[in-house]
Amino acid sequence: MANGNGAPFACPLCHGLLAPADGGPGCPACRTRFPERDGFIDFAPEIESQPGLGQRLLDSAAVTAIYERWWRPALLRLASPIRNADEEAYLSKFSAPGEGPVLDLACGTGYFSRFLAGKVGARRVVGLDLSFAMLKRARQEALAAGLAEIALIRGSALRLPFADGRLASVNCSGALHLFPDPIKAVSEVGRALKSGGTFTCLTLRRRDGVFWRRRQAMVSRLFGLRFFDDAVIPRALEQHGMRLVDSQRWDMVLLFAARKV
Repeated sequence: MANGNGAPFACPLCHGLLAPADGGPGCPACRTRFPERDGFIDFAPEIESQPGLGQRLLDSAAVTAIYERWWRPALLRLASPIRNADEEAYLSKFSAPGEGPVLDLACGTGYFSRFLAGKVGARRVVGLDLSFAMLKRARQEALAAGLAEIALIRGSALRLPFADGRLASVNCSGALHLFPDPIKAVSEVGRALKSGGTFTCLTLRRRDGVFWRRRQAMVSRLFGLRFFDDAVIPRALEQHGMRLVDSQRWDMVLLFAARKV
């Protein structure tokens, strides 16, 4: 089953292609139905919410209203001097999608979905998030920007609703450290990317020293975030069919780009 912008949606459980049906698409192979809720196809109906204060806040309409302008920039300032313009420049340089859909993984309110749409066209972009509150805000922002053709879906990073080797690129800006199993998420990206496809990501890295350990402990305690040792990401990429082509370290922030072999 493809949506209006050609994204090849597939069953996140068995990866079989879906068939349209009243109330939401279904999988003929495993007979799983994926309902439409609040105007979004829900590819993770079994997950009501994620544990942790950080995830609960991201499900709040109050937070989504200030997320792009205040919330996300404030959190980034705790970790590094990086700004949105730096991420945009990085994506412009290293996200090089060929033909096919472009996934903004854990898209939040859709800031980078809209940025990518400006580069490749809205019809190629899919924004996926687990939070209905974030998706609703992303829809509002996309409509206001004249980018209604961006496809927005609810789903889990641990079970992407795409067939093998179908995505031209994946971007994940500021969420890998929130996932309950980040290595499983990396494996799903590797599975869904086509050969030569790019994976760009901003995440958190562990720093040594008393000052950094205290700051990391505070952030972890408050928001349930994890920090990756520098060797973890390259090893996970290699194990799941991707090659690291660039990485940049900004205090507690890691920006990296990889390519599917």
